[in-house]
Amino acid sequence: MSAGETYMSQIAAYAWLQALGTNITAIGQTRLLNKTKAAEVQGNEMVLLGNAMQSISNTAQTKIILEQGGSQSDLLNALGSSLQAMGSTIQVVAGIKTLVPGRRTRHRRK
Repeated sequence: MSAGETYMSQIAAYAWLQALGTNITAIGQTRLLNKTKAAEVQGNEMVLLGNAMQSISNTAQTKIILEQGGSQSDLLNALGSSLQAMGSTIQVVAGIKTLVPGRRTRHRRK
């Protein structure tokens, strides 16, 4: 397998991981429409998992793109993947706070 084929295979694999994460997030969002507490917890967990998968795949795609080339198109693709990764990461952080109600990120000593 040539370097170009390996590059395209890696990009395709992470694109599938990103798509899977998107679908898991969508299913989780749909579960949130159900008003039961169990469905809400399950929905939030699925949204968190899906966003984490998207963040990981976008970060990996960024790395692969930057390693492969330096054309303006490559740099713009890497920027887009980075922005998507940052957005998904922010959603993961927000999701963790949703799953652990009352948890504080800063503790004050008395």
